[in-house]
Amino acid sequence: TIAIVKESRVCESQPDPSEGSRVLFSARMRLFAQQSPMSVLARMTLENLFGATVIDEIFDDVARKQYTRELLFSTAADLLVQVTLFGQPSVNAVFRRRRSEVPVRLSALYQKWQGTEPALCEALVSRPATRAARVIGRFGAGRPEPVPGYRLRIADGNVLGRSERRLQELRGSGVAALPGPTVALFDHATGLIRELIACEDGPTNERKRIPQLLDRLEPNDWLVADRNYAMLDFFRDLTGKHVRFLIRYHGSLKLDFVGGPAKVCSDKEGAITHRRVRLSDGREYAAITVLRKKKASDGDRAITLLTNLKLTKSLAKTLAGVYRKRWQIEESFRQRTQYLSCEVKSLGDPKAALLAFSRAVVAYNGLACVNAALADRFGHTKLEDELSVYYVATEIQLSFHGMRVAIPDEEWAGYAALTPAAMVAAMRNVVKGIDLTPYRKSPRGPKKPVSQKRERTNRRPR
Repeated sequence: TIAIVKESRVCESQPDPSEGSRVLFSARMRLFAQQSPMSVLARMTLENLFGATVIDEIFDDVARKQYTRELLFSTAADLLVQVTLFGQPSVNAVFRRRRSEVPVRLSALYQKWQGTEPALCEALVSRPATRAARVIGRFGAGRPEPVPGYRLRIADGNVLGRSERRLQELRGSGVAALPGPTVALFDHATGLIRELIACEDGPTNERKRIPQLLDRLEPNDWLVADRNYAMLDFFRDLTGKHVRFLIRYHGSLKLDFVGGPAKVCSDKEGAITHRRVRLSDGREYAAITVLRKKKASDGDRAITLLTNLKLTKSLAKTLAGVYRKRWQIEESFRQRTQYLSCEVKSLGDPKAALLAFSRAVVAYNGLACVNAALADRFGHTKLEDELSVYYVATEIQLSFHGMRVAIPDEEWAGYAALTPAAMVAAMRNVVKGIDLTPYRKSPRGPKKPVSQKRERTNRRPR
């Protein structure tokens, strides 16, 4: 049960008969659940997935160089999440508000962030994601796998923007600190980012993170990635590990076609064919070619996808459709990280920037749990067509400060200890009263063609 302050009236929710659990809410929490349900769901989820106890346990297990003296790592991380998720303008503004709770000066707080190890950032994503997967599994809201028997994982790289010139070595120069690339491993069924590969070295190429990506894949995984990952050694290692892949062809590879193309289908977007190809190392794979009627954003009309799956016409069509929808996954990731302010430029240090980004990824996974709770009631199709991430994130940011003042942290602390079954019961209790109308998308109609105005020919010469 959730800790309740003595002066609050207690309202008992209806128990979830499938779990036999009971969840108690204070009167103030119930009021916020009625007026701002998304904020309550987000706070409940983050407390359960990423509470102070969880953070400090991960820090104790993973950190090798840092240590705890006066400032707990969970306190430093909590200040960041108020910027990345709850709309605070800067870390300095959060520090001023919570000065009495932080036992060190602001400079020491920055040093704590700047000393964060990349391995710690990765663990701060992967371990809560495992907890989140259990919650989503309890909802039974997972998406079906496009290819039965294989778990679809999507690799997507991200490069953080330059931060402000706060490092002493950069002052007086025209350059800024540039955090390195990160690689997120997205799980299709749960909608979670299960793994994050972080690097603090800005000039590092994304391809150098491939060995770490390989370590995070398991047999019968199915990896979808763009052409940055089209490498002979990577293809060989994936096949040897019994991992299937669908990776876009890169021009650096030499293809020898084996036999003629087999036509799969034609639709309004273009035609699809497939054939066998042999690479320069002698290995053979299947190649799917999508000939688009319109050029893509990179100017190409033909997109070639390489795979080690045994193709049929129906499977080739399915794979081409999955890759076509890959941009939707990237767009969803971009929207959530943009609305969550994942890049805190004022931090001024690559390691601190990676920590802020990892916190935003955890918040992204928290929203995935909220989305699973909503899908449990409304269905995935309705949510994908109607739910606006922007309006959800805006409500969370606008309501958080008032909710934090009205509801003490002690009332939320109990959520960290809830089992997945009890957590699902608590979230269902909030979701049952939600009306999606305030969170609906506002799609615009088709764009009107730009009229070509006639030039006036009777202008007087100047």
